[in-house]
Amino acid sequence: MSQWNPEEAIRHLESLGFKPTNSHTEKSKSVGFSVDDQKQRHIAVFCGTKNTVTCYVNFNSITDEKYPIEGIEGIEKMKFYPRGHKGENGNPGISSSVARYNTSLNPSNHAVIRVHVNSENSLNKLLTWYTGNTQ
Repeated sequence: MSQWNPEEAIRHLESLGFKPTNSHTEKSKSVGFSVDDQKQRHIAVFCGTKNTVTCYVNFNSITDEKYPIEGIEGIEKMKFYPRGHKGENGNPGISSSVARYNTSLNPSNHAVIRVHVNSENSLNKLLTWYTGNTQ
């Protein structure tokens, strides 16, 4: 396996069957994935860095569990965006491609967290919490 980076994370999410909500382009610096169609939950991988995997997820999992205070092994919580958060100019205050293509990740209406994910195994742990799938 090559060095863990956003492209590897995107390939891994696709291999697990998650469907992209958009593609990485010059204007879109993230790739979002629908994690649960019924609850409209998403995960977005930020593509603006080469050797760091930054993801955005809702602060509450699909099963309504808050992000664990003690954290998740291999994941560094970077920032919490409370519901109603706005940027300096009234924008979402996070990457516009994250908010635009993944409605559940727009802090205007949802609490969101930005995390750094150290490995594929760590991404799997994040998904286990986020989906509530303990299998």
